[in-house]
Amino acid sequence: MPFVDLNKKKIYGCEKGSRAWHHEYAHILFDDSEYGTRIKYYHYFFTMLVVILIPFTLFVNHILLKVFLMLNSLGILITYLIEEIWCETYARKEIKKKSNTYN
Repeated sequence: MPFVDLNKKKIYGCEKGSRAWHHEYAHILFDDSEYGTRIKYYHYFFTMLVVILIPFTLFVNHILLKVFLMLNSLGILITYLIEEIWCETYARKEIKKKSNTYN
């Protein structure tokens, strides 16, 4: 299974130049960009709010708290999907460029 170590900027578990490698490399580029940093900030922000507020639902049974938690959970999912779609789009473009150079 391919994965990337963002601290060391190394990719493991796939052949260099493959679609999976380009996808993992895109995570490095995403992490280094201002846009990616902002998306990751929101991802961690939403995550921390959910983690901190979930225990309150044991004591406070209020619909507004549950709606707020659901919206933050959706924020976590959306920011995750933004990163994955960005990386997959990058990988597909790189593979397409590579295949066009051989034709």
